[in-house]
Amino acid sequence: MVDVIGAVQFIDAHGSDVHRAMARQAVGAALPADVITALTPLQRDDGGWTGLHPDCPRDFSTISCTWMALQYLRWIGVDKTPLIDRTVAYLAAQQHADGYWDEPDEIIQHNPPPHMQPGNPRTRMWLTAAVARMLLETGHDTDVYFGPALSYLSDRWEAGTLRGKNALLHPLWMMLPLFKMVGHARDAHIVESCNNRLLAAVEFEELDPMDVTAVAHAALATRFAGNKLYVAARDYVLTQQQAAGGFATNYGEQHRPNATVDALMLMRWGGLI
Repeated sequence: MVDVIGAVQFIDAHGSDVHRAMARQAVGAALPADVITALTPLQRDDGGWTGLHPDCPRDFSTISCTWMALQYLRWIGVDKTPLIDRTVAYLAAQQHADGYWDEPDEIIQHNPPPHMQPGNPRTRMWLTAAVARMLLETGHDTDVYFGPALSYLSDRWEAGTLRGKNALLHPLWMMLPLFKMVGHARDAHIVESCNNRLLAAVEFEELDPMDVTAVAHAALATRFAGNKLYVAARDYVLTQQQAAGGFATNYGEQHRPNATVDALMLMRWGGLI
């Protein structure tokens, strides 16, 4: 059984103001307005975000933090706020002509991890899938060139870049609900293949626990809460609480507050708390 109080106490001890507000909102001890108050200082003048991802520089906006801001706002049930309007305007300005998103070139000066290296095709696929899904879920898909973004992803799918055992998994858990919600019959094979590949990964591969939480959120967002992928991922996540109350991740201690917030929000949206 998950120790929800222990998870919140872990966040109190190790998390940021945003983590603490999110954790309390997840357990019904804070309002969405409390989270917005904590989030607001992290939005920069250009509408982008910083400070939400441990690997993001603090002195300029990154796409990695910006899509996470939309995810957090979605998790607390807020789709309409000036914060989102400015965020969407930033993302529209940062979208490339071919439909994709990428990290700004200036991030190179901060020696980012591989998944944040601008110009890396994997970075572009991951960020494009993440941004497109969050824009769709918050109802702002018409504010960017959404068709080109989907075409960018589907073209890479058909080219085989996103398929196969060695392909990057991260875009798949964003593409699963994204292409499911778009609802075109021509995309049904992408949805099915993403679901099957992610299920195999959860059941037979040693994924990072934080990644399994993301898979569970993706499966839940398909609106089939009883599906096999959701159950498998959720049940695994529920075993990953550590003695100190936080949830496990192998990405480093600095990521554990994020991992714990993600798990608490999964339980909230899955009706477990």
